[in-house]
Amino acid sequence: MKLLRLAPENTKLGFMRLRRVSYPLSAVLSIVAVILFFTVGMNFGIDFAGGTQVELRAKTGVADLADLRAKGDGLGLGPVEAQRAGVPSDVTLRVKVQPGGEDAQSAAIAKLREAFGADYEFRSVDAVGPRVSGELVQSGTLGVVVAILAVLTYLWFRFEWQFAVGAIIGTMHDLLLTVGFFCVTQLEFNQTSIAAILTIVGYSLNETVVVLDRIREVMRKYKRRCSSLAAM
Repeated sequence: MKLLRLAPENTKLGFMRLRRVSYPLSAVLSIVAVILFFTVGMNFGIDFAGGTQVELRAKTGVADLADLRAKGDGLGLGPVEAQRAGVPSDVTLRVKVQPGGEDAQSAAIAKLREAFGADYEFRSVDAVGPRVSGELVQSGTLGVVVAILAVLTYLWFRFEWQFAVGAIIGTMHDLLLTVGFFCVTQLEFNQTSIAAILTIVGYSLNETVVVLDRIREVMRKYKRRCSSLAAM
């Protein structure tokens, strides 16, 4: 039985010829991402910036997100984020931390109850203070760094140190571009984003391990030629 081929046999793509363009472009984009991180910054969600999250359920019918946002923006609490949560009648409101400490947070919750209490049932109210959000930032950053260091340490012993350095550069490139994407788009960065970054790190390192393992096989097959090239 003839196998299905998505590309012609012996297809060769000279993508390495583009390295003179792709390498500098990747370096420039990485530098731009770092600059954007320190100048524009990221749109940290309630998990990291602090604030109030309220889960509502419409007493009748479907939750109207547009109406919730319009009423919420008129309360003087800053931008009020409204997002559907599961069924059409459930919605989650997020309000960023209010200046003035716990009293200001309590006043914000009271305004939300006054504005939406007639039409919506308040299922839960979660307040995240600046101190708690700061601890979440430290924990999330530490988790990402430890995960990366653990895998890179494995690569260091599994392969030669030159390969580990290449893996570090490749992984940092992927992370920096992801951070730059969040800075440009101003998407909300929360604990789910941390999980997404760890997923990117996993896929990036998995690809790196596969490539390095293949390189090692080639080096063993052509050991003499590789030794002569190294001597040069």
